[in-house]
Amino acid sequence: MMPLDRYIGVSTVMSDYVENRLTIPCMAAAGYTWDVPKRDIEAAANRAGDVTVSRPLTAAIAQQRGYHPAPTNDPGQLATQELNASSISDAEDHALTVCTQKVRRGIPLPSWWQASQEAVALSNSAYEAAQNDGTVVAATHKWQECMGTFSHMPLADSPARMPSPPVADHFATNLDGSTVSQDERDLALKDVACQASSGYRDALYEAEWKRQASVPKHDADLFKQVGGANEKYRATVLAALAKVRLAGG
Repeated sequence: MMPLDRYIGVSTVMSDYVENRLTIPCMAAAGYTWDVPKRDIEAAANRAGDVTVSRPLTAAIAQQRGYHPAPTNDPGQLATQELNASSISDAEDHALTVCTQKVRRGIPLPSWWQASQEAVALSNSAYEAAQNDGTVVAATHKWQECMGTFSHMPLADSPARMPSPPVADHFATNLDGSTVSQDERDLALKDVACQASSGYRDALYEAEWKRQASVPKHDADLFKQVGGANEKYRATVLAALAKVRLAGG
């Protein structure tokens, strides 16, 4: 966990979804069927580019999808848009307003979105700047030696730029609907292993931490005001999401 992570809120897609799903029983008690569609909120957040923080490839991701990007297919998106655009009576609209207010008393909207956005921007800046740190550059050279070659295709000059264009083309990583082959998984897993054995992962972590821990004064003042509010809000939303999913949502 990095110093700025505690100031980053959950995606608005997630918070909106949880809020909408939690209005269902309240609307039912008021005599209305408020059929909020189930959604793949992780995919929806990926599509929206919501809360996008740069992080190194992990073994879990490499095993799951190799170098393919995070999924963006959200089957419930269209149904949600149709629900939001549907006409409802004044009485039902009033009931929905009351139910939403009731939900928000349990999960109040955060007042620190600006801090979250700034924390994301600073985190990504630290990640990019850390690539040029002397210890990271030295470890990158060792990573290159560890990786060797792949089918006579040039690899990227750094883990942060993997896959290289030739490797991405070979595995069709940017082609919608393309499958993840075992060869792709194997190369991505080797990438992760070489990041560890070369010392790249540790060097990157230290370089990022150092940069995240030293932010401009106006940002430091903002984060001081936020305190643990965004962290608490994240925990509240995630707990509510777990209950929604346990109930079949």
